Amino acid sequence: MKDLKNFLIDLADVYEATDSLDEMKEVLDESLALAALLGRDDMKIAPLASLAKHAYHSGDKIVALQHAEEAVALAREQKEVDTTRLAMLLLYGGDLNVELNNRERGLAQISEAVKIRTRVYGHDHMEVRQARGLLEHHEAREA
Repeated sequence: MKDLKNFLIDLADVYEATDSLDEMKEVLDESLALAALLGRDDMKIAPLASLAKHAYHSGDKIVALQHAEEAVALAREQKEVDTTRLAMLLLYGGDLNVELNNRERGLAQISEAVKIRTRVYGHDHMEVRQARGLLEHHEAREA
């Protein structure tokens, strides 16, 4: 079943790349339904993250943030937290939070992602520099 979920996520990525947003949402909804049917919250994280991107591309930043926050919460609940995935979700949710004027929460999420990536990759890694750059960008915007 995990292969089917991965296939659906990959298909959603193709639809996103071709700007076929209706098809993207349909496939992601199927992926979430599959996870619910199996009672597997861990299988909801990727479709929720992709649904956040879908909502953002569709112009609904509030729904995008709701999906991102739900994905973060589910990622934190897993027995073995995938820290790289959590960091990516925190960056996305943090960026959305800042954009939607939830500045303090957004900066806290981005800071947490920087700490996670630093712990995983080391200070000079590209992933760390990218996250740190996003944090500095948002901090400077409001300074």
